[in-house]
Amino acid sequence: QKAEHRYKTFRKNRVKFLNNKQQHYRKKPSQEIFVGYTDFKERVALEARELNYHMLSTGGTGTGKTTLIASLMEAALQQDKPIIFADGKGERKSMLEFKALCEVYGRKVYLFSEMDNLTYNPIKNGTPTETRDKLMSLFSFSSEGDGAYYTDIASRYLQLVVKLIDEAQVTRDIKTIAKLTNVDSMNDFFKEHSIQEEIEEDIEVEVEEEVAVGKASASSDDDLSGFVAPSEPKVEIVKKKIV
Repeated sequence: QKAEHRYKTFRKNRVKFLNNKQQHYRKKPSQEIFVGYTDFKERVALEARELNYHMLSTGGTGTGKTTLIASLMEAALQQDKPIIFADGKGERKSMLEFKALCEVYGRKVYLFSEMDNLTYNPIKNGTPTETRDKLMSLFSFSSEGDGAYYTDIASRYLQLVVKLIDEAQVTRDIKTIAKLTNVDSMNDFFKEHSIQEEIEEDIEVEVEEEVAVGKASASSDDDLSGFVAPSEPKVEIVKKKIV
């Protein structure tokens, strides 16, 4: 009963207890990575060398996965190590919390998202085939029965969309590609960006032109013709055909 009472008491006050321990850890720099305490009040910490290994954190909602990641990031910030944080769900709340944590330690943060100045377009570069493979790998397709057939059609259509975007000299992005998966939108896009060539026909026109007759003599230093009023030149009407 005493053990059960201690357990329930700790569970009830664990948030306040952990906050105090966290503040103490922040004020006293250490090479270890403070993780927290178990339900039985056992301290959990990792050695710095253990971060050289891959780690998988599993658990249901509210079991502390995000808190664990935040502890690892804070330890890296304390030790002045660089951090790359990628949130697969893209939650704005997580990004802002990570940014606030970095700013507490005086670290500059660069956020890549559709809401910030810095953005990352994973399909901007690469051949149409490479881009298609990237996008197709994001989904799970059945390879049995009709699944293989429709997967092949989807793959070829997606590559066609990317080629169309490139030929139209439009920047590739997920939004444009998603829009063009609709056939009507693709037809409208094709009409909008197709090259319309103007055909010019050769037309033969006959015009009349006045041409002076006679060859002018070359001038010299002794030539005084410039001081004498010139006589009217003889002209002829010449017909020309202009194409």
